[in-house]
Amino acid sequence: MSAEVREAFEKAVRVSGAVGAQLSIVRGGETLDLVHGLANAELSLPMTEDTLVQCGSVTKVFNATMIMSLVEEGKLDLDVPVKEYFPEFMVADPKATSTISLRHLLTMSAGIDNGDYRDFGEGEDAIARRVASLRTLPQHFSPGRYFGYSNAGTDISGHVAERVTGTAWDQLLRKRVLQPAGLKHAASLDRDRVFHRVSVGHALDKNGRAQVVRPWGLTRGLGPAGGTFTINARDLAKFARVFINSGISESDERVLSETSVRTMMTPQIDVPVHYQAVSWCVGPCIQDWNGVKLWGHRGGNISGVSYLYWIPEKNAAMAWVMNTPSVLPRFEKVIVQEVMQAAFGFEKPEIKPPALPVKIDPRRYLGTYDALGGRCLVDVVDAKLVMRRIWKDFVNEAVELEETVSLVPLGGDRFLMDRGEAADPLALVEDTAFVGDDSYGSAANLISFVFPYSRANGRRS
Repeated sequence: MSAEVREAFEKAVRVSGAVGAQLSIVRGGETLDLVHGLANAELSLPMTEDTLVQCGSVTKVFNATMIMSLVEEGKLDLDVPVKEYFPEFMVADPKATSTISLRHLLTMSAGIDNGDYRDFGEGEDAIARRVASLRTLPQHFSPGRYFGYSNAGTDISGHVAERVTGTAWDQLLRKRVLQPAGLKHAASLDRDRVFHRVSVGHALDKNGRAQVVRPWGLTRGLGPAGGTFTINARDLAKFARVFINSGISESDERVLSETSVRTMMTPQIDVPVHYQAVSWCVGPCIQDWNGVKLWGHRGGNISGVSYLYWIPEKNAAMAWVMNTPSVLPRFEKVIVQEVMQAAFGFEKPEIKPPALPVKIDPRRYLGTYDALGGRCLVDVVDAKLVMRRIWKDFVNEAVELEETVSLVPLGGDRFLMDRGEAADPLALVEDTAFVGDDSYGSAANLISFVFPYSRANGRRS
């Protein structure tokens, strides 16, 4: 395994231009750790196996694990409305405010918008202030009805844990997850990161030269969703072993009960965009690659991206972190296809147009779909269904980004996103999907990548 995996990993770095990366693979009793490049190109500091890299939304699995430990103790219940744990909780929709539960939040089915990325400081009240700012957060559909990814929802769940324990989220994470799981190369606070090697983020200029990214990361108020957590690939793979081993860590300490692990790995809601997953569970998602099921999560932040997979039928796990988010698509394709094939004998299938064209009624999809962070406009251009997507840069929300793609029907309400001549042949193709119906028979919502949008004005425009 080692030589083939190493060769594929080096190819991922080479074709993408990633400045620094780590890969950790666990298969049975065998472990392989690989590392490449620099943790800081300005200072020529090498990436090492122990270097911490921002992991972004993979943090959500850690957050769910911490919450499940409180469920085991009877301090929380997945199905009790959040409002019962702190009465001042509020989002824009009164009915959703009274019914949203932790299960809705952790399975991405609460129906609330993704929210913004404002900075609420670095104090221990940061998450509380973030949650208080969500009182007007738009509701895209009723809780539990569909899948719709929300960073804001995860932050709400983390604050619930703070409220019932009286303890800051970062301390809960360390005490209830990092320590019992034996994860010594992980930190969510700057004051803890000073005791580790830490990577900065990079972007490539037009000549391919690495430039350090500033600012380094997001705010503490987004901690549960992935705003601050850093880890190395080896500890990320070690964390996966908790789920493979029914709640027991590599050091034989129980992190969760078998019942909690089963709960976290049980499908809860279907995901209409299959590039990301086929189902979402309580924290992780499930992917199905030609009949092989993987559990895990992906993540991205300003200075790092990460993936975590565990594959029970192979008694295996794979984790990687990389410090050049802008080159993720090329890096990812080689990892999920060639590295996975070399390590485990299977790979992520590509989304391809059907052999025969799928007939659709384009009128169902035409219109404008809004979310707090952007807008999608769907129209017919030159006899093709086209989506113009406009969204805010999450680092600087004053900056708007835009792209236009053709939508190729895949069946049902799911479409391949065809970028035409602008497509990168070294990256995987994504899909998008519409869900629900309005009173006119048009699609009520759009899931773009993983984020929910609602038809403007609640009707066909």
